[in-house]
Amino acid sequence: GTDDARRAAAGPGVLRDLRATDPAVRSKAAHLAHRLKLAQPAVTAALVKAVDAGDMAAREGLVLALERAAAGGGSAADVLAVADEEKDGTKRAYLRAARRAVGK
Repeated sequence: GTDDARRAAAGPGVLRDLRATDPAVRSKAAHLAHRLKLAQPAVTAALVKAVDAGDMAAREGLVLALERAAAGGGSAADVLAVADEEKDGTKRAYLRAARRAVGK
């Protein structure tokens, strides 16, 4: 449908902008991700909150989950569910922070 097409078209740009150095660009991208439903509502709501609050660990984990979901065809929630299996210690910490942020 139209929503799926909009998500597919906007997704790569939104993911890129979530990694921008400018906090205003990251905030705009997080809000767009939420409006476009790029992931489950709890995930994108946590992303907006993390970006706007300056919670770098949660933001990094949520963006990582969105990127992995986009690359692997799964869901961001699925990525967060297996955060403890992440081999890289830094990424594991970010994914755990993201999982906590979604759970709030």
